[in-house]
Amino acid sequence: NELPGAEEGGKAQKNDDGSVVPGVGDEEVLAIRRKGEIGVYVSVSPDAPSSVAGGRRRRRVVGVLGIADSVESEAKSTVAALRRMGVDVWMCTGDNEVTAYAVADEVGIPRENVCAGVSPEGKADLVTRLQRRRDDGNGAERRGRRGKRGKNVQKSKVAVVGDGINDSVALARADVGIAIGAGT
Repeated sequence: NELPGAEEGGKAQKNDDGSVVPGVGDEEVLAIRRKGEIGVYVSVSPDAPSSVAGGRRRRRVVGVLGIADSVESEAKSTVAALRRMGVDVWMCTGDNEVTAYAVADEVGIPRENVCAGVSPEGKADLVTRLQRRRDDGNGAERRGRRGKRGKNVQKSKVAVVGDGINDSVALARADVGIAIGAGT
């Protein structure tokens, strides 16, 4: 039984008892992702007619690659400074969850503030959800319009830093959009 999504990798299989048998390269790609890199499968498609099954060519994994998008040296200190100022720092990425957690751990973003495997529209939706939260100015989130002793509670302001076309909708929806050429 082929697992859903197996076309991404080495064709993991499910045994009759429900246990998963990793496909070719799956363990290596997981190790790459745990380092905060993107794991890529390399495959070949034989030219032989017998390699076509159900109209789809069967591909054979022959290797894996790790693509590193290195974290900028200032990223960790920047996240730490923002958090000391009471800023709630989030990471929202289209990358795999394992890779996202590795990067978040490296720069000091709490895992509960990490959204991975997110589409461009999903990134914009996160901005909207964060904007709808209310803040009393002391970092305490509130549901109502007024805090303790009648203090006005403000809608949360959201800034987005993005480095690609996949971030454009979220950048436009944010209160502050910061587009950079490249960087992690």
